[in-house]
Amino acid sequence: MNISTVSSKYQIVIPKEIRRKLKIKPGQRMRLRETKSGDIIVNSTSEIEKSYGILRGVWGKNSDSYIQKMREDWDDHT
Repeated sequence: MNISTVSSKYQIVIPKEIRRKLKIKPGQRMRLRETKSGDIIVNSTSEIEKSYGILRGVWGKNSDSYIQKMREDWDDHT
């Protein structure tokens, strides 16, 4: 069993053995869930959640204007 202490900043350290086994990297997001009995379960985020926001900004600030421009370009070529 691994035990970790909560710091004054409410942080905990994941033991090295567990980090290596689960391939946890710095900056990786983790999901915390409280059980009915008051325990905390920590899970790594899914692949989909890891990619959240990866396409942010691809279409500029407003996707509606991007879509409108694409429609206009399409109309110009047909």
